[in-house]
Amino acid sequence: MPGQPVIPEPEGREFGRRLSLAVREAGYSSILDVCEEVGISHESMRKYRTGKRLPTAPILIKLARVLGVTSGWLLGASALDEAHGIVRADQIERADKRRRANEIEKVAEGDDADQSPQDAEVSN
Repeated sequence: MPGQPVIPEPEGREFGRRLSLAVREAGYSSILDVCEEVGISHESMRKYRTGKRLPTAPILIKLARVLGVTSGWLLGASALDEAHGIVRADQIERADKRRRANEIEKVAEGDDADQSPQDAEVSN
């Protein structure tokens, strides 16, 4: 699948091991349920779990949120690493929503403000 990096074997195996553990710990009885909730194919999940591929950032964030872990933890960060700055997936998502809301607000406010006095005269 385009956009998904091929990764070195040890890192891929660690990601796959942590992903499998997170699925079990989250209490899912079927990996298909996780796939459906995240919006990925079973084949993609198989590649992630076997360490052949890493998910894209948006999929990584969804996996972390659904499984109740951080994206940093899935990628191999220790609790100490996370305490020193690896951001939780839900924090990234909230920050992104705030950023988009601010951009929409600026555009809405700027619709009239972007017109120069000469443009205003022409449109009247």
